[in-house]
Amino acid sequence: MKSLCAHAETSRGICLEKCCIYLEDFSQIVDIITKAVKVAEMSTECRLNTRIYNRLITLKNLATNTAGRVTSLINVIKYCKFNQDIDASVNTLCNLSNGIVEIRNMVKEILDEPIVATCNTIKTSFENLVQFIDYLGLKTFIIMLVLLNNLNAISSTFSGKIASSFASLLFASLLSIHDNKVKDALKECFTS
Repeated sequence: MKSLCAHAETSRGICLEKCCIYLEDFSQIVDIITKAVKVAEMSTECRLNTRIYNRLITLKNLATNTAGRVTSLINVIKYCKFNQDIDASVNTLCNLSNGIVEIRNMVKEILDEPIVATCNTIKTSFENLVQFIDYLGLKTFIIMLVLLNNLNAISSTFSGKIASSFASLLFASLLSIHDNKVKDALKECFTS
């Protein structure tokens, strides 16, 4: 394996061979959610349901923060600082993992709301978004395992945190293993 620094593609993403996560992918999630917020603002039925609207705003903020974590991880790897502060590196990986799971869960919760059925544009875009999040989540999980392997020393106090957040991400992503998009993540990351 090349130096870990070589795996950050400028400021765009992180790649391990053909297995890549890009900031643009996470920005796309933010864009889809932002459009859903705008649709909700323009639709009387959606706008009047303050709980849905507030969840969409919270979801948008969460997605924006998660995209920021991706940027942070890319920069840490790009400038070869991933191994310098083990605590910060582990926290970044766990926070990114937890953010992806939270986004997925919140999108699913919004989809399960009866009012969303009347907001057809939101429903359609969010149904497709779940598979995309699971696709990205699985690739992110695989890349983060390799990144963990590159850390010099992980204290036992971090083991539980890592196990919990990584297991949640893997579990959430595999809930869509029946979907071709999620299978594509496995093909990209495990075939040469």
